[in-house]
Amino acid sequence: MTELPKYYAVKMDYSNPLAEKAMKWFEEKAGEFTFSNWGYYGYDGSLKNNGYNAAINIQSFVNPVTILTLEEWHDIVFGKKIPLNKDLYYYKINAEEDYLITPISVLRYISELEKTILTTENNNA
Repeated sequence: MTELPKYYAVKMDYSNPLAEKAMKWFEEKAGEFTFSNWGYYGYDGSLKNNGYNAAINIQSFVNPVTILTLEEWHDIVFGKKIPLNKDLYYYKINAEEDYLITPISVLRYISELEKTILTTENNNA
């Protein structure tokens, strides 16, 4: 899938590192509406919140929705896969995508890069 379906809902998993990013994205899209720990976030074309909705279950959405995982949503919206294991690649992708909004992500990437370099140097000594 390369684009979001007409109506969709993202199944939230708050243990997933992408959950916070998804919540911020949906809040920006919805305008004044504040999302808070719902089971699903999505677009159902409703007349409120610019068509965006959050609900405990999918039956609460105005129109039938296609259910997406956080990873599927992220790949469609941002076009890059973020690995769930937090390795150096994870921090690099996170820094590239979030550096304007969350500059701390760049500092975290630099810190992780320095750790990797030191570990490599110590292993080669």
